[in-house]
Amino acid sequence: RLLLDAYGYGGDRGGFAAAVPQRARRQADVIRHLADAGDAAATALLPIAALLERSATDVEALPAAFWTR
Repeated sequence: RLLLDAYGYGGDRGGFAAAVPQRARRQADVIRHLADAGDAAATALLPIAALLERSATDVEALPAAFWTR
């Protein structure tokens, strides 16, 4: 919400409620996929993948009112 406010976003913010966790989970999946393929950098980022998953869950738990101005 702060990021949207800082950029003066005036559009419908409701879409972010779904887009933010979706993007976080997609990035976590990419990290895990690369780690499974043996990429050393991605393996080092596995703790970040777990944080992304947890953040996605936290964002999904926010009330709808969070996304309104």
